Amino acid sequence: MTENPGPVRRRSMMWSGLENIAAPVRRLFATTSIFRLAVLATSSAPSTASPIRLPSRTERRIVAIGRALDAVAAGDLHRRLPVGSASDDLDRVAQAVNTMLDQLAETMEGLRQVSADVAHELRTPLTRLRTTLQRLEAQTDPLDRPIAKDALAQIDSINQVFRFMLQIAQIEAGSPRSRFVPIDMADLCRTVEELYEPILEDDGRPFTVDICGCGATWVAGDRDLLIQMIANLLDNALRHTPPGTGVAMRLARQSAGEVLLEVTDRGPGVPESERDKVFRRLYRLERSRGSEGTGLGLSLVAAVVSLHRSTVCLSDNDPGLKVSIVLPATAPG
Repeated sequence: MTENPGPVRRRSMMWSGLENIAAPVRRLFATTSIFRLAVLATSSAPSTASPIRLPSRTERRIVAIGRALDAVAAGDLHRRLPVGSASDDLDRVAQAVNTMLDQLAETMEGLRQVSADVAHELRTPLTRLRTTLQRLEAQTDPLDRPIAKDALAQIDSINQVFRFMLQIAQIEAGSPRSRFVPIDMADLCRTVEELYEPILEDDGRPFTVDICGCGATWVAGDRDLLIQMIANLLDNALRHTPPGTGVAMRLARQSAGEVLLEVTDRGPGVPESERDKVFRRLYRLERSRGSEGTGLGLSLVAAVVSLHRSTVCLSDNDPGLKVSIVLPATAPG
């Protein structure tokens, strides 16, 4: 049976892939330099000279490769560069890059699987530990029960982290996509509004909701996950903003066949240099390290957004944070 290559072996395979790319890339740069010189010569020649152009087929291939690389850079590790039948330098570069992308995707999948396996394996012993602590709490001296209650709260917090990690792993695997149905985001946002309005009212916070009434806010998705996504954004806003500050939710239809969801607050916001990092698992801003939370709320949001082939962007609400999610619209169900 063939053994899976370890991390060191994978790394050496990737460096080998880079070496395979080096020679054709050098030739491409040389060709490009010659082409640029030819263009310069043509531009300085009389106006009757014919402009030099790349063959249309080569130009189309370069454009296709560029689009594929843009998709990979945006996080689509399943995208591959197109490989033709010419077996030229472009094809050799594309094949070598695709080989490295296969190895990178395998490594990333292995890391995701490890975190999911750890969370799954620890769930049972943690549940047993909680049961034991409950028994101890019932049997211990009343003066010592606060200690047992604190231990139970810590176990619950750990369990919540592992539940989030397992859920994120399931979402990233794409399994919930089989449950996608047409969903009216306007109706879904009203459901969330009904759930959170009493919470914000009790907390003395204004809650502004602006839902598009055009009836064209349908998306294909998993209703429970979309509700959890919005709930995580609202919980995040409540947790990281001063008491009494408002939270707003807006839903609108965009002209390009997209549905825009925004959740905004009036808190301290997120520094621009940290906005990509907050979607990482267990990542927390320095000022938030002492507050409640798992550090996985926005990671789950990012996973749900990716599952629905959507985009999420953090920006300044002046003051506060604006989270904008753009989902592809679909026909009403």
